[in-house]
Amino acid sequence: LDVATIGFDLREARIDIGEIGWVKPAGDAARATLTYKGSDTTQASTVRLESETAALDGDILLDTVGRFQALTLRRLFVDGTADVAGRVERVGRAGLDIELTGAFLDISSVIGDISGLSGSGGDIGINLNMLANVDRLRLRRGLDLANASVTVESDESGLRGVSANGDIADGARLAANYRVGENGAPPQI
Repeated sequence: LDVATIGFDLREARIDIGEIGWVKPAGDAARATLTYKGSDTTQASTVRLESETAALDGDILLDTVGRFQALTLRRLFVDGTADVAGRVERVGRAGLDIELTGAFLDISSVIGDISGLSGSGGDIGINLNMLANVDRLRLRRGLDLANASVTVESDESGLRGVSANGDIADGARLAANYRVGENGAPPQI
């Protein structure tokens, strides 16, 4: 099979992707298309999903045995969570590099309550490096930054560091850094 396009009417499906804060109830309109292209060296798919509260338009690249290699996002929109574009790439055996740009990104559920980590790594348990430059960044409810950038680093033991900067409501610039302490040392804030 060299090329195939499949369309899906997802109106009757319930879709729950809690990791990005999106649930589509059964009965709500949604459509998706998947275009697959395969060769001897790679498999590529273009994925499009449209609903009232979410949209995805991107290209997924897999290697010959079907392992994820890269995702190019033309748009990822999840109402109240994200409106970004960018790229996700596999690094090594189990790592991800993520670069995002766009109008809005809520990372509050990703970083959780940093103040409660007490030097531990938190819930993220993969090698991850993320850089996002967005018009509005939500760090937690009630704390949004404008013209913001954020980096998030984690490894197998969990969250290692977060750095964010941007403009707060009164126009002042806020820069915040958090780093998990090494060898039992307290976190650096």
